[in-house]
Amino acid sequence: MKKAFLIMISFLSLTMLNAEIVEVTNIKEIYDHITPQSLILFDIDNTLLELAQTLGGDQWFYHQWLNCQSQGLSAKETEGNIRPIWRAIQSVSDVNLVEEDAADIVKDLRDRGYNTIALTTRMADMYKITERQLNKKGIDFSEQKAPFDTEVLFDNTTNHVLFTSGILLTSNTNKGKALMKFVDIAGYAPKHVVFINDKRANLRDIEVACEENNIPFIGLRYGYLDEKVKNIRMDIADVQLELFGKLISDDEAQAILQYRQNHHPDHL
Repeated sequence: MKKAFLIMISFLSLTMLNAEIVEVTNIKEIYDHITPQSLILFDIDNTLLELAQTLGGDQWFYHQWLNCQSQGLSAKETEGNIRPIWRAIQSVSDVNLVEEDAADIVKDLRDRGYNTIALTTRMADMYKITERQLNKKGIDFSEQKAPFDTEVLFDNTTNHVLFTSGILLTSNTNKGKALMKFVDIAGYAPKHVVFINDKRANLRDIEVACEENNIPFIGLRYGYLDEKVKNIRMDIADVQLELFGKLISDDEAQAILQYRQNHHPDHL
């Protein structure tokens, strides 16, 4: 009985060591969790980059998604309603680094010889927009050593997944399944995976896939923008959407709201 108990404890300890999700609030904390054999995955939206205004940002997208779902729209209908305008905004919007040293950290890890790729739920046909946004803020995943110096297109359930320039665009499919299909096609066997992402659900997808393939995994649930996401100003985004054709800043939208409140209270 005692022996069986010890075996069970050992098994649980091994499982905890092999897969874990921890909370972090600063991108620098990634250094505390990597090993020399780590494959390092970076989420993009609200982890490396955020849009310069509220309209079109990650939290705006998910707020709109939940709103459509609450109205009884199917996932396909919701996608059709939101994705075109979101893509249009993304194509013309400026972006900011979530943290000022994010680009330096990505470069430092790559200079040290780590395999680092961007992993995003963005659609495969957004690869040019995505690469441009990253490059504009000094982040470049394109200079990869084999096998990540290639371009791969494959199906993951119903959508195409694309790996290009060091970016894996999973087209709103399960990130874990997409990653495992990609490394299988690339002929690469990860020995340890670290993924930093602001959404626990996406970390869980990778965690499950790594567990199924017996790959040690550390998920970093990145909370740097939690308060900003929680306190999204949809009234500001609504003004920006109303005037879209020209992108206005949050400050400009706030000034318009204030003017309307002072001069045309019935308009609000």
